[in-house]
Amino acid sequence: GGEATAIAKYQEVLSLARRCIMELSPQALAALDKDGRAAVCERARANCALLAASVDRTARFPRLRALHLVCNGGTVAGIGQVEDALQVNTRLERLVLDQNDHNQFATLSLVGSLPINTALRHLSLANCHLSDQGVLSLAKALVFNSALESLSLRGNEIGTAAAAALGGVLAGGHGAWRTGLRMLNLSSCHMPDEAGGALADRLADNATLETLHLRDNALREISGRSLVDALRRQTTITKLSLELNSVDFRFLSHIGQMLDRNAKIRHKAQPQHYRDRIEQLKGCQREVEALEKTLQRNHVRKRRCKLKQAAIVQELADARASEREKLEALEARMEAVRHDRQQVTEEVVALDAKLQAVTTDGEHEVGQLLSQIASVEERIKHLEKHAARVQGRFDEFESKAGQELVAAHEELEKAEKARASASLLAAAAQRNLDGFLAALRSVEHGLPGAADPRRRRVERKVGIEQRRRRTDGVSLSAAAAGGPAGRPVTGSRAAQSPAAPPAQMVALAAGASAEGLAAEPAEVQAEEALDSQAPAEEGLPEVCDCERGAGGELGGGAD
Repeated sequence: GGEATAIAKYQEVLSLARRCIMELSPQALAALDKDGRAAVCERARANCALLAASVDRTARFPRLRALHLVCNGGTVAGIGQVEDALQVNTRLERLVLDQNDHNQFATLSLVGSLPINTALRHLSLANCHLSDQGVLSLAKALVFNSALESLSLRGNEIGTAAAAALGGVLAGGHGAWRTGLRMLNLSSCHMPDEAGGALADRLADNATLETLHLRDNALREISGRSLVDALRRQTTITKLSLELNSVDFRFLSHIGQMLDRNAKIRHKAQPQHYRDRIEQLKGCQREVEALEKTLQRNHVRKRRCKLKQAAIVQELADARASEREKLEALEARMEAVRHDRQQVTEEVVALDAKLQAVTTDGEHEVGQLLSQIASVEERIKHLEKHAARVQGRFDEFESKAGQELVAAHEELEKAEKARASASLLAAAAQRNLDGFLAALRSVEHGLPGAADPRRRRVERKVGIEQRRRRTDGVSLSAAAAGGPAGRPVTGSRAAQSPAAPPAQMVALAAGASAEGLAAEPAEVQAEEALDSQAPAEEGLPEVCDCERGAGGELGGGAD
């Protein structure tokens, strides 16, 4: 029951303290009236004292001096619990909560923790999505905290009201409260020129701030002029960053000169033994940094050596495993080779026996082949003798064949001559036939049947004797007509007498017939000559057949 009562009392005092701090207005923080400002803060300070008395700080805490929770994806509730723990923790000096969600509700935890915490020296809330109202609430809580020395609000939205509230906190209310901030980082906060001017107007009353970062903001002429005016009266700021702003170069030059002046003033204000001690500490710090770098390098080397050692040990284990596997494989292979060797030995023995048997069979076959070769050689000798006899017969046959070939060539020449004479006779018969046809064409209109052969009367040939008698009769009739026997009446002569009577045309036709019949005895003589030559050409049947064919054609042409 007592614990529940204590918890309820704590909750009541905490809510009252938060409400009193949140009720402070930016105008009260920036008021010039010292008494009025002190009266405004007195009620909130009393509630903070009650909250500090209600917190139990007798518990033992870990010796943790710094806590970094950068970009851990902390929720609003989780970050709020970490900040609520600052009410009772008296050991933590550095807290970094960059890139975590920290909206207006999470800021209430800082409002209740910062006024009663006396151990925290550094607080970083960079890129925590703080709004202008959240920064204003944080500024109200800083009024009642004098232990915090470094505050980073980089990457949050800060407007004119929040900048003016931070300026009022830095001014210290002309003694109404005391701030211990030595470093303030407001880089990349999108501060307008008016907000920069409102912050710079209160810097002249600050006596603790040494470093101020205003990099990457929208500061212009108003902020530059206000900073120059503030630095003329303020001698503690030794470092002020204004990169990536639109401040005029004239103001930047004045600000640089005043910062150098403040650094010299600060150095001269320190006693000589403090200066010497500071130099010693700086030397020690450089040695510590060198030792830290050496330790880091040694740590890296040690880690590399451990990694190499682990790799070598692993390689050794892998090598042993591979050697073991290779040994097993070699043993298995040796066993297989032994088995193969035994099989090869057995095969060699079997092959030796087989070779002996084959050698015996081969010797027997060689003897048989030698006997066969001897018989073949005898046959070859016999065949050579027979070939000599055949060669002699062949030479004799060639001589006889040459003589017979010469005789055949002579007979062929004779046949060629006979064929030439037959060709001459055929040409003469063809000329006689052409003349006869021309005569018939000239007298065909006066003959019975005219040009139609079927209407003519033609005597049938009965033989060579009848044709001879017919030729003799025609010759006599031609002589009686007054024309020479055996002389044909050509078509040209008939054509020269166009007025001849029909009796003369008949005589002309009779003369043409006589001319054709007179030519027939020559053809008959050619046939008889060919028949007389036939018995002499029986040795060349092909030539004789050709000649007989030619004679037949000649006879046909004459008919």
